[in-house]
Amino acid sequence: MLPEQFVARIEARDPSVAEDITDAHIGQFDARNRSLFDIALLSDHREVVTALAARKAGHAVAAQPRDELKPALRHLLASLDPRRGIAKLEADLRRSFGDDLGLQRTPLLQACRLGHAFAIEQLLQAGAKPGSKDLLGLSEAELCLDAGGLPLLDTLVSLCVRHKRKLVLSEGLIERLLGQPEALQTLAAQAELSAGAKRLLMCLNCARLDTDRAAAMLDAGFDPNAALHKQAHALFEACTSSLLLQHGLADWLPLAWRLARRRGAPGTHAIVIDPNNGTDVATQMAAARAEVRARQAQLDAFDLDAHTMAAQTAKRLQLIAVLFKAGLDPALVRKKAPDFWVRDLLGLQQPELIQALLAHGVNLEPQDYERDSIPAEQLA
Repeated sequence: MLPEQFVARIEARDPSVAEDITDAHIGQFDARNRSLFDIALLSDHREVVTALAARKAGHAVAAQPRDELKPALRHLLASLDPRRGIAKLEADLRRSFGDDLGLQRTPLLQACRLGHAFAIEQLLQAGAKPGSKDLLGLSEAELCLDAGGLPLLDTLVSLCVRHKRKLVLSEGLIERLLGQPEALQTLAAQAELSAGAKRLLMCLNCARLDTDRAAAMLDAGFDPNAALHKQAHALFEACTSSLLLQHGLADWLPLAWRLARRRGAPGTHAIVIDPNNGTDVATQMAAARAEVRARQAQLDAFDLDAHTMAAQTAKRLQLIAVLFKAGLDPALVRKKAPDFWVRDLLGLQQPELIQALLAHGVNLEPQDYERDSIPAEQLA
């Protein structure tokens, strides 16, 4: 265990303590299960941070939870989404499992969690490699986004490029950036994407009818069949822009309004009551219902003129042609299609899209479970 006096010197930012660090200190932890690097980061002791970063043996050191806590932790973490309120989740975990709970964060993960750009650079420069995940399943990039937003994430990406470190952006990170498409495209151009991230990015390009970016991904070797999944289906997005509606993105109304007429506007399917709001439940319910009515009224009043609608349909048809030209498999399109996809496609009331899909050999025979929800005239 790290000597208390040694810990106190770091916390007091004693400039001479860096000279007294030995290899024996590297893998030791204090009474709160904090590593030497953790303490230096929290104290912003840059001399110690620099000294520790230079010791590659310490790059993989991470505080672990006690063995007796691991089964309960695995059970609890399986039901949580750590991307929503990391600080609150950490506080809840430590309240339940103790202040000495180790979150399996390497120095680089911890530097990202604390938004310590100086430490991130020192570690990457000294040879630390991104790619680890903490106990919550979060990567360096996700922790940076939570701690410092896009500026810190951009710093991490830039530093990885400068120091030739491989950084892979996850599907979860891409999902959190869907509402900031330009920043997302910039980051995607600099870092490597996981398979799920590439699929989601292709679906976003299709949903936004961005044929140029979709074609650029295909030209770079992306297999369009890899973007066929029940939750992220490139061809379905090219026809419906469902992803924009699902996430309530800024441009859902002009692009996904026909689908929304069937499914409802974003935020109209559930009412969330916040117990920490300070307002009584009845008042919150009334405000939420008023917001739902306003969103639905906005959707009901929306329409596109014939010229704009024709131009949008032309973009969809062009994108469909690009996907099939790149090798999209009609059989796989159907096999991986979302539930009720024929019902939703017919509900768009755009026969040009249906004809284009049929011309490319896509099977549009409705499944038995969706027949009852399709009007007879559309079935015909």
